[in-house]
Amino acid sequence: MYCVLGDKVLQCEVKRKDERMSVCMVGAGAKEQRVPNNCIFLNEQEARECLKKKRRSQQEEGQQVANNVQRCNELYEELFNETGIEVRMIDRQWTINMATKHITSLKKKLADKPEMHAKNVSKAFQAAPSKKESDIRRGRSGFDKRQAPGKSKGQGGSKRGNK
Repeated sequence: MYCVLGDKVLQCEVKRKDERMSVCMVGAGAKEQRVPNNCIFLNEQEARECLKKKRRSQQEEGQQVANNVQRCNELYEELFNETGIEVRMIDRQWTINMATKHITSLKKKLADKPEMHAKNVSKAFQAAPSKKESDIRRGRSGFDKRQAPGKSKGQGGSKRGNK
């Protein structure tokens, strides 16, 4: 009997067979391992065919992922050209369905906010305002950085000055 482990076809001897897994003595060292039943074959040719199918499906999956990423990049580029909304790379969705939903929600939330278009936009659709804008919104002015009125130095702060 032969089994496929990783990307190798090894000779094996089945010791115990369960519903999904089998305990086999694998390879020349006769090391005991658990092997899925769908990876055990009667002859080497069947095992090699299974390995080829597995590699082919991995290549197709990799190609599909690459195609999705490329198409999503195109969709986000179209969004930028159309509206000026730029999305950070880490916030992008990499499946086409999710990317289109993300773009639709960005258009709904940000279409009427042109001041946000030049900034990178996160999934939460928030961009941090500049320091000056956030201080003005909170009612702060430049003198707030100094000592607050009503507090005086020497009241409880330092142990060195209190002898």
